[in-house]
Amino acid sequence: HSGIVSGIDVADINGDGLMDIAVSANIAGNSIFADSMRIYYQLGGGKYIDGGKYPCGPAGRVLRIGDLNNDSLNDIAVCSRDSGIIHIFYQKAGHSFGQSTVIQCDYSFGFDRIINIGDLNHDGQQDLIINTSPDGFGLTIFYQDVNGALVKGNSFGLFLGEVHDIELADLNNDGKIDIVAPWGGNSPNAKLYLFYQNENGIDFTKGIIHDMLDIPETAAIGDLDMDGRPDIAIAHGGWETMTILHQNNNGSFEQFRYRIPYCSHYYSRGLSIGDITGDSRPDMLIADWEHGTNVIINTTIPLSVQLVNSNTPRTMQLVQNYPNPFNGSTTISVEIMTESVVMLDIYNVLGRKVATLVNGKLTTGVHTFRWEPEISSGVYFARLSAITLNGQPTSAGTLIRKMIYIK
Repeated sequence: HSGIVSGIDVADINGDGLMDIAVSANIAGNSIFADSMRIYYQLGGGKYIDGGKYPCGPAGRVLRIGDLNNDSLNDIAVCSRDSGIIHIFYQKAGHSFGQSTVIQCDYSFGFDRIINIGDLNHDGQQDLIINTSPDGFGLTIFYQDVNGALVKGNSFGLFLGEVHDIELADLNNDGKIDIVAPWGGNSPNAKLYLFYQNENGIDFTKGIIHDMLDIPETAAIGDLDMDGRPDIAIAHGGWETMTILHQNNNGSFEQFRYRIPYCSHYYSRGLSIGDITGDSRPDMLIADWEHGTNVIINTTIPLSVQLVNSNTPRTMQLVQNYPNPFNGSTTISVEIMTESVVMLDIYNVLGRKVATLVNGKLTTGVHTFRWEPEISSGVYFARLSAITLNGQPTSAGTLIRKMIYIK
């Protein structure tokens, strides 16, 4: 879709366990994309069908997918650049979308519009976060109440400057939503800011600042190397280049840079991560408003169990879940050789933690846990790690098993 698509997101919209695509356009006129949001449903194996076109007014730059009315159906929010309007398309029975509901913000967004969806107050419901400062980085959260309505909540500022995008994810595995923000223009004034959510679930503390290549324009978060930890992807405007920050097991990030031909012109949310090809690997989808929409296919081989030196004493083992694939529930067993503090978590393919089965001390022996998910079908990963009773990492490192849930 050369020269058309500006906003793009990937999620399981219709609840069939396959990743679908929603796009928005930054144009007006007679194009099939003009003034609209469009949906493409995956049939499997990377094949898609047109799921319909929905009007959202001109300059619909940024698009996000999430359940914004607590009915277990994914909705779509589209942000208009010039009018300060956010259109929310609520999904109805039968996976159709009606006329949008409008949120009017206090000002027009100008060049960099920012919206995102996430559970920012940890009540199990998705909230909407919006930038509300035309000359800096001021954010307002619309919290979802018990009736599924969005209610304007607190506003706060993190810093002033040229912020291009925000991404939300639990980066440090503490159960709270953190913020990733690409910032600035040319190096040395190009940065990636990480903000970690505080214990009160409201404020954020500035974490590590990473130096970036010029113009870090748009970001996405997902477990690209499939090791159970979320990684960060940054596309650089004008450079046909992408930076991947792979997260190490100590929480630090290591940068790798890749050339991506014909991908250099983006808006906020011009990059998304999801299983586009239907092979259970998180791919990347890039909306370049000059060269078109491009897919970067992930060929990573998932890590089943981390290998350790044969001379190293074995301290724990993660047994493959049974049954697998499974429907309803599955059992996961861990074998502990030395009494330890053990963490057994479940992650989706985007690196987001969806469940914790154990977080505490386990004695020597075999321990079995049952997982009964109430989430969408798809591929998930059981991640086992441990520390000794005196707080030191064990020699086993992190162990991971791939699981397939069929609802």
